[in-house]
Amino acid sequence: MNQNRKITSLEPLSSCVLLCSLTLSGNDIESIDTLSNCIHLTELDLRNNTKLSTLDPLKSCKSLKRLYLTHNQLICSLEPLLECTKLKRLDFSRNNQISSLKGLENCVRIDYFDFSGNTLITSLEPLRKSYHTLMKNLSMFYIGNQKLKQFFRD
Repeated sequence: MNQNRKITSLEPLSSCVLLCSLTLSGNDIESIDTLSNCIHLTELDLRNNTKLSTLDPLKSCKSLKRLYLTHNQLICSLEPLLECTKLKRLDFSRNNQISSLKGLENCVRIDYFDFSGNTLITSLEPLRKSYHTLMKNLSMFYIGNQKLKQFFRD
């Protein structure tokens, strides 16, 4: 699908239960509810969909390995990603409304992690328990333009 900002609904994809990869960057998608049926989804690109407001439907997408959410205005929680333990590449940079990494505690396979430009994130505390395992896998870790005060609370 192309970047012409014309796609607003994913309803036509409701029966695509075997879908593995989906690129929807540069559109006006508000809801990804339809994707809750896509349990085989391994790659999802939702870059530049500024109306996107929740990730809740991704709770059932436990096969996700690559998730691109950069340049959205997400004001939601990352908690729907809690069971997405296969995630290897996660880019939610420049979503300046995300305030916590809570929900990423179990995502220890991530090797590319970009949350730069999310100025409300002030701590990596939700990652404390999985920190050592996560750091062994990381090859790219972008945290620029933060108000990050500390990695973990004392």
